[in-house]
Amino acid sequence: MCRQAISFGDAAARLRPIYTEAQRFNTIMRRLYHSQVPDTWSQSQIFYTQDESGSRENNEGAVELSQAQAISNIARKVSDLLIQQSNLCTAACHTALVLLNGFTQPEIEMLMSVCGDKNRPRWNIVSWSKDDPCKYSPQTGEHTDDICAVLKRSWKYKTRLRISVRKDGTWTYGSTSTEDRMESNAIAPTLRLRELLHGGGDGSGGAIATRLLKKDKLNLAIAVARSILCLLGTPMMHDGLGVEDIYIAQAADPLGQGALSNKLYISRALDHMSTGASFKLSGEGHPYILKLGVLLWELLIGKKITINPEDEEDEDGVDSNLSLFNALNREEINSREICVEKPILDVIANCLNIYPQTQLDERMVRSVVYWNIVKPLQNYLDSLYTTRARASTLHRKRPANDMTSNESMMKSEDFGSPACRQGGLLALEPRTKRVKEDDPGPQWRKQERRCENCGCLLTPESYAIGIVCALHKELLAVRILFDCTHESIPVPSEDSNHYSFGRMGQHDIVAVCLPSGEYGTNSAANAIANMRRSFPAIRFCLLVGIGAGVPTEQNDLRLGDVVVSHPTGTHPGVIQYDLGKQGEDGVFHPTGSLQRPPRFLLTAISHLISNPDLSPAPLQGYVDQIIATRPDYKRPDEEKDTIFDTGTVHITRNGIREHHYADGEQQSNVSRRATHPHIHYGLIASGNRVMKSASARDHLASVYNILCFEMEAAGVMNICPCLVIRGICDYADCHKNDLWQNYASATAAAYAKLLLTVVRP
Repeated sequence: MCRQAISFGDAAARLRPIYTEAQRFNTIMRRLYHSQVPDTWSQSQIFYTQDESGSRENNEGAVELSQAQAISNIARKVSDLLIQQSNLCTAACHTALVLLNGFTQPEIEMLMSVCGDKNRPRWNIVSWSKDDPCKYSPQTGEHTDDICAVLKRSWKYKTRLRISVRKDGTWTYGSTSTEDRMESNAIAPTLRLRELLHGGGDGSGGAIATRLLKKDKLNLAIAVARSILCLLGTPMMHDGLGVEDIYIAQAADPLGQGALSNKLYISRALDHMSTGASFKLSGEGHPYILKLGVLLWELLIGKKITINPEDEEDEDGVDSNLSLFNALNREEINSREICVEKPILDVIANCLNIYPQTQLDERMVRSVVYWNIVKPLQNYLDSLYTTRARASTLHRKRPANDMTSNESMMKSEDFGSPACRQGGLLALEPRTKRVKEDDPGPQWRKQERRCENCGCLLTPESYAIGIVCALHKELLAVRILFDCTHESIPVPSEDSNHYSFGRMGQHDIVAVCLPSGEYGTNSAANAIANMRRSFPAIRFCLLVGIGAGVPTEQNDLRLGDVVVSHPTGTHPGVIQYDLGKQGEDGVFHPTGSLQRPPRFLLTAISHLISNPDLSPAPLQGYVDQIIATRPDYKRPDEEKDTIFDTGTVHITRNGIREHHYADGEQQSNVSRRATHPHIHYGLIASGNRVMKSASARDHLASVYNILCFEMEAAGVMNICPCLVIRGICDYADCHKNDLWQNYASATAAAYAKLLLTVVRP
């Protein structure tokens, strides 16, 4: 009787949203009551306005990555289904315009072409989601394997088509609701984003572009970056989101506030997509990240990327995107001095840094993209518009008849993974394992420990600095210098690292060592990626350990000295000397771009060097502290520090030619001015090869002015902001041995602690 009384009139219009919201609330609560697995999505939803700066903020990254993984799996199933159905249709080649709205809800919306007259394009809105067996949605009773027929019927009656994909790859569609009916058929956008930004096309781009405000551009940039995050490794991604393939639709604000609603679409021809596509590693890196950088540049900076003759590479047959990389890299570097929006340039630089990192798997890339691209863009938007609404003008409205699909999206057996759900921040206790009888429902269990000395409470978010060591002897020296140690904090089972916790000065430190017997860039990249997931508050990391020095008459570098990575010329402090191209003249040219150390670390180094009160032997006190605990870390005798000459070295077009004598025929044992370790700042060479050739060492040093060789930094620089600290244990020649490794580990750890005394918390 009550339903009949409010079915018509103005009263029904006012009460219908309340009734819909009540249905949504009841459905979610019913699902929680009957579920045996906690629903992480419902815990993150806002049913009333409150302060979001608590635990929800701490878990934002884990939720984002979990939802992105879920959407990626949905997209794979949808793509395979679309391709199969497109092959069955002989009337036309179907095209899909995928809405790049950031996928804040567990569905993929697109415009699909409808079979019919080729001279009269017809489009219909289709929403894809994962089939939820818990959700009651009456079916039409008519099931067909032909999507084209269902699509035509929806277009004929001007309704949005909602399709659910089952686990076995089949599909179903529900009955039409009131909100699915449309006044007219959908119209595909014809304005390309590049035309809107730079003009061209029909000449209307310049006029419309004036309406695209800075806030609109940032919202669109975040939506595109989030879409990359979600579509990673799917056929919808293909080789990236090229600016020329993106269309924009602008409409009046449905709220009537005078603004424009902007929607971005990426065009995908179904006959050009391949089934079963997955994340693929190749020598070309990650082209979709590079194209994202180009898109962000043109959207946020407003300049068009043009490939100049100096950007073109003869090796484009090896990497087809290398010329585009060079062009974007040139523009980003040249804009550093004139562009005031450094956060935007930093995000674009991160795209350039991630592109060549072929050692990252899909999960690592997704994490790196979120923390280095998506999150910085969101933070920058928040800093400019602190009152930004949770739902922007990108049409993120939740459909009224889609109330429970988020729950199914988070289930690990279909489209999620326990690793993504936990994310290293907080761990979920299954309902069956709760011991409190008065437990009201799913809750988070904080991973908290206390400092053994002061008793202060510590969580994963307490640790802002990470230290990575390659050898156990390096980590031992670091742990000896902890002012106090902390109890271990549990981490997700998917994280294979074992961490050491302590405090240096005003900083809480988490330190990790690579697995025993492993070394190189790949192992280091895996270790730091796990650390970033388990400890999301990390600002930067220090790579502390040993390295091979390059002695010259100019630097007077000796065993036990410390080399610190420092930007030199056009190099960011570290050069990957085994990644590049071999020219016809036989000369090897390193390529790629690594991230510079953070500016606040470089300013801390400047402050340290310029301190007039700094002791002439600033590391000696910390080294003595290590030796007092472990006498085997003491400095070897002076006569054990021998530099062997390599003879005269000539560099020709055909490479390196040596004369007179080989390694070891002459040696230098010149006494040094002091026995305490000295500190050198300059360029460090990193690669997966052990350098044991004095001639190759001297050649690279003469070309790049290298001070040190090591094997981990190149795998870490683009994943986490870092500084490389290496104690010199040998001279990278055929006389390499382990005699100085302990002492070099001690001097490197000593510099790390010295630096942290001047870094602000």
